[in-house]
This record gives sequence, structure tokens and C-alpha cells, in this order.
Amino acid sequence: MNIRVKKGTIAFVFVALFMLGTSSVFAASLPLKTDVSKQQRRVEAYKQIRNANPQGRLAFGDIERLYDGILKDMVEARDEEFGTSLNQYIKAAFNGAKNGQDPQVAAQIIDKTLKKAFYLTVKHELIEAIEEIEKTEEAHHKLDEAIVYYEVLASTVKEEDKQLNQHIISGLKIARQAIKNKNLSKLKIAAQIVDKNIINAFYDVILHEIKEVEEYASTNPAEAKIEKLEGLLYYQAIKGKVKTGNKIGNAVIEGMLKGPIDAVDYDVIAEELNRGFVAKVLHELEEVEEDWGEQEAIVKAWEGLLYYNIFQNDVKDKLGVKKAEELLVNLRQLTKATKSEDKGIAKELIEQIEDDIQSYFVQL
Repeated sequence: MNIRVKKGTIAFVFVALFMLGTSSVFAASLPLKTDVSKQQRRVEAYKQIRNANPQGRLAFGDIERLYDGILKDMVEARDEEFGTSLNQYIKAAFNGAKNGQDPQVAAQIIDKTLKKAFYLTVKHELIEAIEEIEKTEEAHHKLDEAIVYYEVLASTVKEEDKQLNQHIISGLKIARQAIKNKNLSKLKIAAQIVDKNIINAFYDVILHEIKEVEEYASTNPAEAKIEKLEGLLYYQAIKGKVKTGNKIGNAVIEGMLKGPIDAVDYDVIAEELNRGFVAKVLHELEEVEEDWGEQEAIVKAWEGLLYYNIFQNDVKDKLGVKKAEELLVNLRQLTKATKSEDKGIAKELIEQIEDDIQSYFVQL
């Protein structure tokens, strides 16, 4: 939150939000097919909240009314669907700010929690597109919603890695074509491409914030605390992925991000994140074998590949570029072998991938 918004702006914002068209910032590459004015109002409301200066003349009470009027219903729906408490955290931040707590802290909690809500909503809309694939217009509408909601995340993704943003755009394009052709398997893969690349971006930004904590810890402790808070808040978006395969590591990460700034250790946090994602790759390989012969096995092979991409750079550091690229090639080959139902080749690939992943894991 960084732009001053003068008193009285809220009324203008509400009027402006109800005058939106149906174009997208991705219009050139991802033209929309349906009316998503309601969804665009939510994106614009987020931008107004994101750009408001919590120390300026626009009171947190006014920002909260904007949240309650346009975004709260979406956030509560994601809480119910995914078992989260996002609305509770956002409302607590508003209340804290109004009762004298640091407005900069409240601003970070609201912003990052809303980003998680929009990430989960992109995920939700793609799931619904999959469910509605036989109803082409409805599936296209769900995809349009995902495209519009992704606008909230795009700047963060591009700031960390423009290539990840291109992967996500490509995934959304593949989804559009899959809906047109009613190709369910392809649509499921496209949804995974979008989801896992967003997770990859969150992973990158968490490590970026941790580097900032270490950089500022001795020279600017106040800034280091804000960077640590940002890292913690971004971590909440991917915590579930890490915790399922690395419960102890999750506790270590949260302990550092909730503790004093001088206790934060970049290398430790990076290793624990990577242990969690290694477990995800190994799990997806097991799922490929369990689901063999079904379309879901192809999707699981893709998930394994996409999870590997998250920590591939660390594999290069620990096993060398050649072995890291060999792993990548084998995971790509596994998606092809699964699609062609070549069980013998798939079995060989899985064994080799598991051996190489274990060689990496013991170095963490």
C-alpha cells in the first residue's frame, strides 16, 4: 500500500468499479469470451486497497468498507472451500490498524492474504472449468474468471521471474484450446501448469524476502522485520504443499519467520522448502504407478515434472548441471511414456528419477 488516496475517493471508486468493461490486461494474448465485469470489479477493488496509503488520509475504516462491499464474499467462499481463515486474518488486521497497531504491518497482512485468496480463486475457477467442460460456454466463462483473477498475481510473478509468467499465460492458452476441443486431460494438465508455476513464483519470492531479511538485519532492523513478515505471509500460500511431505521442516520455517530477525537463516529455509517439494515429486511418481492406464496418470506425471521445476536450480548446485538436466529430460519423457501407456519405459524412468532425486535429497 503506497499511494495516497484523498478523502472522498471511496465513493468514486465504487462508481468506477461498476463502469468496467470486459477486457483484460492480457487481452492481446488471452481475449475474453464472456462477461466478467463482476470479477473485474474485484480485481480493481484489490488494486485500490493495494495502492492506498495506510498512513495517508484514507482511513482503514474506508478501505475496510471497500473490502466488505466487493471482496469479502469471495474470500469467505475460499475459506469455506479450502478450510482457510483468510477473512479472519484480514478483519483482524483492519481492527488492529484502527486500534493503533502499526499500519504498515496491517497493510502487509491485508495485501498478502488477499493475494492468497486470489490464488485460491484462480485454482477454484480452473477446477470448475474442468467440471464444466461439457458445457463449453460455461467452461470458457470459468477460464475467463481465472484469467481476470490472475491479474492480481501477475505483477508479483513477473517481478520474480518473467518466464514463469509466460508459462502461466501458456497454461491458460492451452486451457482455452482444451475447452474448445473438449479435451479433459489437456485441460487438467493446463490447470496444473498454471497452479504449479504460481507456486514456483511464491517459492521464489519467499527466498527473495529471506535474503532481504539477512541483508537488512544489522543495518535496518525495522525493514528486516517487514521483509520477514512478507516472507511469512507469502509462505502461507504454499505451506500446505511443503507441510504434507516435511512437517518438521514446516515447523522450522515458521519458527524462523515468526521469531527474531537474527534467527532467520536463508540456507536452512531453502533446504526445508526443497525437502517438501522433493516429497511432492516422489508422491506424484507413486501416483503415476497407482493410476496407470487412466488419464489421471498423465496429469500426475506432469505434476511431478512441474514440482521438480521449482527446485531444479538447487539440484544444479548440488548434483551439477548435467544431472539436473538429465532429471528434467527423464521427467519429460515420463509424461510421454505415460500418455502412450508404455509401462516398461515408464517403470525404468521412474526408477532412475527416484534414484537421482534421492541422491539430491541426501545432500540437503
